Amino acid sequence: MSLNLAYQTRDTTGSRASRRLRREADLVPAIIYGGDKHPQLIQIQHKHLTKISEDESFFSQVIQLQHNDGKRERVVLKSLQRHAYKRRFLHADFLRVREDVKITMRVPLHFINEDTCIGVKQQGGIISHEMTELEVNCLPKDLPPFIEVDLAQVELNQVVHIGEIKLPRGLEATAMLQDREGEHGHDLPVVRVIEQRVAPEEEVEEQPEEQEAVEGEEKEDSAQEEKPDK
Repeated sequence: MSLNLAYQTRDTTGSRASRRLRREADLVPAIIYGGDKHPQLIQIQHKHLTKISEDESFFSQVIQLQHNDGKRERVVLKSLQRHAYKRRFLHADFLRVREDVKITMRVPLHFINEDTCIGVKQQGGIISHEMTELEVNCLPKDLPPFIEVDLAQVELNQVVHIGEIKLPRGLEATAMLQDREGEHGHDLPVVRVIEQRVAPEEEVEEQPEEQEAVEGEEKEDSAQEEKPDK
């Protein structure tokens, strides 16, 4: 199921016109490109873009852009420019999709059973994430909102690689694909269970006690030296 977002076409171009859209009309300039059509300049209500961006799947799912005249475009988000320090969107790029053409997208990873993981619950380790999303290649209809990584059976000092993740049907991890020169892909680490590092608190606590003992001995020796002979 795709997400829906309303848009309007725009005729103005340039940074000055874009600033005017943001400032005076609270609109976000954007562009739709790709496929067998020409690029199209559009504008989106900032409040609508803000609301839909709260959904994690907005960044990895097929989006249906809807014009008020009934025209629709099926797209995926390729770029979203944000203000450096304000909670504002400045520009968005959308890529048209075709059902018969594969696309490359980054899909969030959802790690499940972290609390019951053998390496954590039974062996006292902690989980260290190497990745939070995975780049995949697939047809638009096969694009999932997220990919689950089950950690229930992962033991201490064990590493889970891309090749060990059970991907939904139709997905290929781009890192595992063979490149044009015939070289094999890279089976990169995704998550691992590592030992907890404990700070040497006992040694830190002992230092003041040892110092006090030394100072006490020095005071005692000094007192004996100053004691007059009978």
